[in-house]
Amino acid sequence: MSRSEFEEALSRTVAGELLTVTGSAPVDVALRDVANSVPGSDARVDAIEVARLVFAQLDRAANDGVPWSGPFCP
Repeated sequence: MSRSEFEEALSRTVAGELLTVTGSAPVDVALRDVANSVPGSDARVDAIEVARLVFAQLDRAANDGVPWSGPFCP
């Protein structure tokens, strides 16, 4: 899963759209937690942060530990 695919999946999840398979079970679980949280709640903020952290772990593994400094969504 690329950064742009992750950002799109996260944006769709926050917008309440149906999730699609992202190719990574931990990311799918994290995105489902976002989808199951109440918009605007602390739980939603926490779930989005966890999703970012899970993806960051996958991203580091794919990119030899080079950190990504791009903008975050949402």
